[in-house]
Amino acid sequence: MSTNRKPPDELADVRERIKELKGREEELRDLLISGKADLVGDDYAAKVSTVTSERIDGKKLRRDLGHQFLEPFLVTVESTVVNVERMRGEG
Repeated sequence: MSTNRKPPDELADVRERIKELKGREEELRDLLISGKADLVGDDYAAKVSTVTSERIDGKKLRRDLGHQFLEPFLVTVESTVVNVERMRGEG
C-alpha cells in the first residue's frame, strides 16, 4: 500500500488500526464464547472449544531451583524493536 505518509507516521497509523481491530476481535470472541451470538454466519461458522496445555513457570523455577541451576538452559535472544512516539500534541 502506498501513501503520502512518511514511514514512522504510517507505522503509527497501522498500529492504531491493529489495536482497534484486536479490540473488535475480542468483543466478537466474547460474544461467541458467551453464547450470546449465533455461531453460524453467511460465509463462516465458528466452533468454540477448550484446549489445555502445559507451560513452564519461569518465576517459580528461579525461586525454587535458583538461577545457577537454570543458567545452562538459558539462551539469549536478540530482537529488533521499532517504537514510534508522537512528536507534537494530538490534533
